Amino acid sequence: MARKIKIYFVLKFITSGALFDKISSNARLKEDEARKYFQRFINVVDYCHSRGVYHRDLKPENLLLDANGALKLSDFGLSVLPQQVRASIDIYCGP
Repeated sequence: MARKIKIYFVLKFITSGALFDKISSNARLKEDEARKYFQRFINVVDYCHSRGVYHRDLKPENLLLDANGALKLSDFGLSVLPQQVRASIDIYCGP
């Protein structure tokens, strides 16, 4: 998060690594497990969008698993807020 004079880093210790690592080590997920992660993923993205945050770098490497196996979204470095989206559209599409 950034403000005019300060930048804030929010960190949470995630012990189980990325979903990508779990998929890579097992070659695939069981359907019920994949469904659970996908539903959580949709809920997380919906939550961000409902608050005007657009991630723009969604991939398994940015989906982390905590000690309980809960999915966490990380790496908001490319994310934008609604006013930034409108500004980039104006830049590329003209006034």
